[in-house]
Amino acid sequence: MGGTERLPLASESSQAYSQHMIEWDQEGLLNKASTIQTVQQHRRYVDFERYSMKRAERKLNLPAIEG
Repeated sequence: MGGTERLPLASESSQAYSQHMIEWDQEGLLNKASTIQTVQQHRRYVDFERYSMKRAERKLNLPAIEG
C-alpha cells in the first residue's frame, strides 16, 4: 500500500462538503511525496474499537497503527 488510494477519495469527498470541485494533480503530488525522507519514526499498535449496531457483540474492532 503506497498511499495512492486516498487521493481519489480525497478529490471525491472535497465536493461533498462544498459545491466546489477541487482539481488534484495526482502525479505531481506523488512525485513530490516520493522525495520525502523519514529520518526517525515511532509507531505503536492500537487496539481501537467502536460501537456497532450490526454485530452480535456490539463491538467493531479496528486495529490501527499510530505514528
